[in-house]
Amino acid sequence: MYACTNPPKRIASWDRLSGADYVCLLKGRAELAAAPKCLLPLSAIEGDDEFHGAGCDKKKRLALLKEIRDECSGSLDVLATLRAYLEEPDFEDEVCGACSSRIKGKLANVRETLWNELPTLFYLD
Repeated sequence: MYACTNPPKRIASWDRLSGADYVCLLKGRAELAAAPKCLLPLSAIEGDDEFHGAGCDKKKRLALLKEIRDECSGSLDVLATLRAYLEEPDFEDEVCGACSSRIKGKLANVRETLWNELPTLFYLD
């Protein structure tokens, strides 16, 4: 439950949840935190070497993807973390422009998939 204030402030009344609902909440949070590693495999941005621009190497691509996955896994709000990465101007200081676009496309797909799967992840179906 959220109370609307200025600025908006999240207020949760955990004592109003039944034990079963609280267990669903905890399981859902755990599944949501684990999902990016499944949905963003390290192979997600690999391809033919000709696809990648100059100065873009495999180690940098893998490091960036691992950073994003780790950040999501440690986040209390995976969807907000993914949105923050999507709102970054680009990753071109780390990878080529083509890879930056490709990564953002993958992140957008993962975020949309997670959003659509929230009822299932939190056992609300």
